[in-house]
Amino acid sequence: MIDEFIAAHLASVDDLAELKVLLVTLRLMEQRNSATAHVTLKELANHPALRDGLGAFPRLALENALRRGLARGVLLSTSEDLGAARFLANNEPSRQLVTSAHGVAAPRGTGETVLPDVHSVQRSVLAEIERLEALEAYPASKADTDLIEEWLRRGYVADEIKLSVRRALNAPRRSGEPHRTLKQIGAQVTAQAPAQPTRYYTQLIARSERFSEEVIAFRELYDRLPDGREFGALVSAVGLFGLHATIDALKRAALQGAAGIDQLPALLAEQHDAELAVARSASQRDQRLAEVIALYEQAMGLPATSGIADEMRHMLAESDDLAIWQAAFGKANAEGKRNWAYVRTIVRNPSAGLMLPAPANDTAKLAFELYKRRVGRLDVSVANDINTVAQQTTDPVRWTAAMDLAAAANALNWNYIKAVLTRPEPKQGEAKNGTRHKRPSARGGPTTRREQVDYTDETRQRAADDTERAFAELEERRRKRNAPAAKP
Repeated sequence: MIDEFIAAHLASVDDLAELKVLLVTLRLMEQRNSATAHVTLKELANHPALRDGLGAFPRLALENALRRGLARGVLLSTSEDLGAARFLANNEPSRQLVTSAHGVAAPRGTGETVLPDVHSVQRSVLAEIERLEALEAYPASKADTDLIEEWLRRGYVADEIKLSVRRALNAPRRSGEPHRTLKQIGAQVTAQAPAQPTRYYTQLIARSERFSEEVIAFRELYDRLPDGREFGALVSAVGLFGLHATIDALKRAALQGAAGIDQLPALLAEQHDAELAVARSASQRDQRLAEVIALYEQAMGLPATSGIADEMRHMLAESDDLAIWQAAFGKANAEGKRNWAYVRTIVRNPSAGLMLPAPANDTAKLAFELYKRRVGRLDVSVANDINTVAQQTTDPVRWTAAMDLAAAANALNWNYIKAVLTRPEPKQGEAKNGTRHKRPSARGGPTTRREQVDYTDETRQRAADDTERAFAELEERRRKRNAPAAKP
C-alpha cells in the first residue's frame, strides 16, 4: 500500500500532517495483511506518532489530514462522520466492499462511490407519480421508503425506476378510481434486470451466482434469505471484520433472538474496539515488563530468569506504577541487598517513605532524621525541599537551632523551619532583628554590642551532642510522667 502511495500520490502531498497521517494509516493497514483492512479515527488518534507529532491541536490536524487523504483519493471512508467511519485504502477490493455494503454501483477504478440518498430518489419518483396521476401530494409511507431502498440495493437507479413508473401509468386513471401506489408499480420496476446489477441481485434475486458463506450461515440460522439491507450489513461486516467474526456474531444474535441484522457492523465495531483496547493494554503491560526487566538487570548485574520474569508479569497486573519499581530497586541497591526476594517484598508492601529521594548531602541526611524524629512523617515534597535548602545551608547547627526555635514557638512544621533557615544572615554590626548595634559612648560607658564568636567544628559538634542529649532527657522525663502509677 505504501509503495502504491509513493508511486501515485507522494509527489503531490505538500502538507506535513497529511503525510504523517497517510503513512501511519497505510502502515497499520499493511500490518493487518488484508486487502480490506481498515482503521478508525480513535485508533489513529491514540497512535504515538500522531498523538505527539501533530502539533498543539492533534485531533483537529488529524481530521483535516484525513479529509485531505479522502479528497486526494488515497483513502476510502464508510461514512461522512469521521468519528464513526472506517478508513480503507483506495483499492479494488475496498471499493467493492463499500459499494456492496450500500447496494449501489460505483465507477470502477476510481475512489468515488455513488451513494444515492434514498429519500431524494423517493421524492423524484413520487413527483413523477403525482404528475401522471394528477395528485396534489402522494401520501408516502415507510413501506414506500423500504421499497425504494430495496430497488436501489438491487442496482436500479432513479431513471430506471421512473421509466418503469411511466410505463405502468401509461394508461390514464379512470375517474373515481383510487390513485395507483408505488407497490402496485413494483412489478413493472422488477420486470427487467437493472442495468448494473449488484451482488445482492445476482446472488439472491437472479440466483446467477452461488450463495456466499455469510448468506448460507444467515439462511441456516434464520431459516430465510436476507433482504437487501441485511445483505449489505453482512457484506460490510465480512469485509471489515472477517468471515468468522461475522458468523460468530450472527450465531450470538440468533441465540439472543435479536432483530435488526443491519446493525451488525456497528455491533462488531464495538467488539473490535474493545479487542483493540485489550490488545493495547497488553502491549503496554509488555512494555512495562521490559522496563522492569531492564531495571532488574541494571541493579543486579544479571539477566532476569524466566521464572522471575513471570513473577514480574503477574505483579505488574497488581502494581504497574513504574516509580514504585524504580524506588524498590534503588533501595535494594543502596542497602546492598541485591536480590529479587527483597525487591519483590518492597513492591508488594511499599512503605510510606519508599518514594523519598536520597539525601543530597550529609546535612540533608541529618535533617531527614531530625525532621522525622521531631516533626513526624517526612513527605516526598518536604524531602525535596530539604535537599534544596541543604545545598545552600550546610551548617547542621543551624538546622538544629531552627527546629529548636520552631518548637519554642509551638510551630513545628516545615514552612516555619524553612522560613528560619532561609532567612538572610544579619550583616556585621546589625542585630538579628535588623536594627543597628549601639556604638560605645565617648566616656567609655557600657555597650550593647555582643562579642563576635567564631564557632569551630568541635564547638558545633558539641552543641549538636548537647541538643541530642537534652532531647533524650526530655523524652525520658515525658515517658516517666506518662507511665501509670504503681498500685499501693
